[in-house]
Amino acid sequence: AGNTSSYLEYIQLFREKRLSERKLEEIKHELREAEKKRDYIQFQLDELEAVDVDPTKDANLEDHLSTLENAEEILQSMNAAMQLISEDEQSVVDQLKSLQNQLNPLVPYSKSVAELKDRLLSVILDLEDISAEAGSIRDDTEYDPEKIQELRTRLDQINHLIHKHQVEDVAELEEVKSTFGRQLMDFDNLDEEIAAREQTLHQLDQQLDKIAADLNDRRRAAAPNFEKDVNELLKSLKMEHASFKVQIEDTGELNKYGRNDILFLFAANKGSSYRTIREVASGGEISRLSLVTKSLVADKLDMPSLIFDEIDSGVSGDVALKMGQLLKSLASNHQVISITHSPQVAAKADMHFRVYKDIAGGRTIAKVTNLEEQERIVEIATMLSSSPPSKAAITSARELITQ
Repeated sequence: AGNTSSYLEYIQLFREKRLSERKLEEIKHELREAEKKRDYIQFQLDELEAVDVDPTKDANLEDHLSTLENAEEILQSMNAAMQLISEDEQSVVDQLKSLQNQLNPLVPYSKSVAELKDRLLSVILDLEDISAEAGSIRDDTEYDPEKIQELRTRLDQINHLIHKHQVEDVAELEEVKSTFGRQLMDFDNLDEEIAAREQTLHQLDQQLDKIAADLNDRRRAAAPNFEKDVNELLKSLKMEHASFKVQIEDTGELNKYGRNDILFLFAANKGSSYRTIREVASGGEISRLSLVTKSLVADKLDMPSLIFDEIDSGVSGDVALKMGQLLKSLASNHQVISITHSPQVAAKADMHFRVYKDIAGGRTIAKVTNLEEQERIVEIATMLSSSPPSKAAITSARELITQ
């Protein structure tokens, strides 16, 4: 049918389609497995997002809660510190200032007293700073039962999640949350990949449909002449009433040959129904059909050598002679190698090799010998009669070779 280039394009695309189909099924299987996990992962992510863990704020949550829970004690302590340091009538700062005033008259007379006064000033400044810091802590500290309960609830939630996901702290918990988010995105990517591959498959199917239609048309156009040529050659091989037929069926779906299922049908006798070759043809009929079809397609194939292994099985006499002539005709454009037990077929060859078995060193060895002209005659004569061959067989062998 002259479909070689179109078919090579088709089979390449068909393999690509099969590969894409397998990959698509793998991704769909992956998605089905992912769907089983999706709801679970989404639930975990929703739980984490509901708590809204913030590593920056929640890292010191326990310290903040501890401060609020001990607010009353902290307020009392800070007030006491401020009173003692700077607010009482006899505060430490006032007493140190009084001492400093007592030292002032002595400063001109003693360098050591001057240094001591300076040190007292430094201590007074530090104490005043401490008192101010205590005041700041006091002002920032508020006993708030509702806030305490809120922080306890949040800390319980966070500790529950840390324990549940087997992590160390809120920073690792945030990483768990990010991982769940990436997994859900991967699931969405699978959906997108499936859609893309389905689109690619659709495009491949369109290309394949177009080529398959062309293959079908050319096959149907070539089939009648092929049937005619096969049947004519069968008649030349003494199968006058045999009939060969090509049945091209539309499969309705793409396969590795296009949209066709092609059957070679055979009817051995006049009036017989057509059946597939393997169902009805005898050994000899199959041999002739094989030779005929191969001889017709040989010129269409890029095959410089053709090998026939006992193509003449089941035939003899004039039919074998006709097969030998057909093989010789093929040999004008191809190298033909024929393994045969038929003298009629062997006689048509330009060169002969005798294959035989020999025993050496207790082992059976297959050997091949290139036969000279006289050896060819003797070998064919042996095939015609017996070993050694008769004179009549020798004469017949010469006639076969020269015909």
